Amino acid sequence: MIHLKMTGQLYLCPPEQPLDKHTHARMTFCGVKSELRFRDVRKFGFWNCLRLSEIATRVETELGPEPLALDFSGFQSLLRKHGGKKIKGWLLDQKIIAGIGNIYSDEILFRSGIRPDRLAGDLNPEEVRKLYRAMKSVLKKAIELKGSSISDYVDSSGEKGQFQQRHLVYDREGSLCRRCRQGVIDRKKIAGRSSFFCPSCQK
Repeated sequence: MIHLKMTGQLYLCPPEQPLDKHTHARMTFCGVKSELRFRDVRKFGFWNCLRLSEIATRVETELGPEPLALDFSGFQSLLRKHGGKKIKGWLLDQKIIAGIGNIYSDEILFRSGIRPDRLAGDLNPEEVRKLYRAMKSVLKKAIELKGSSISDYVDSSGEKGQFQQRHLVYDREGSLCRRCRQGVIDRKKIAGRSSFFCPSCQK
C-alpha cells in the first residue's frame, strides 16, 4: 500500500539509471526489465507491506468510493448523508469520496458554478447534477492529460502532466475570470486549504 502524500513520485526506469538521493524504495517485477522507484523529497509518503486482506480492510474503512465508479444515485446519497459539511471539505474528505485533491475540487466547483463555502446539503437538484457531471468531466480530462504538474508531480514515465494548462481558477487569485470576464478570482481558506473561486460565476 503506497501513499505519495505531498511530494512522493512513482516512476518506472531502467535499473542501471543512477539513484536519485531522494529515492527511498525500489521494486522489481518478474519478467520486466524496468524497476519501479519511489522518490520523495519531503519524506511524508510511505510504503506499507501488508497482507491483501489487510489492504482490503483499510481501503474499505478509510476510503470512500472512487469518483469515476460512483453512480448518480450513490452520489446523491453521500450528499444527503454528509450535508452538514461545506462542499469544498466534502469533496476533499477521502472517507466520503476517494482521490479528489485541492486542485480538482476547485476546478470541479467552478465548472458546476457552486461556491466552495456552500453546505453540501443545501444544493438544489440541478446543482447536484451539475456537480456530479463536473466531477466526472474534470477527472477524466485530468487523467487524459496526465495530471497537473504544479511543482513535483510527474507520471509513471517521469513526465509532467498538462492539465495545469486547463486550470480556470486554481492558483489564479486576482486574475479576471476566464468565463464571465467580469469577476476576479478570489481565494478563501476552507477546510484548511486555499480555495480559488469566481464570486460572479459561483453562487
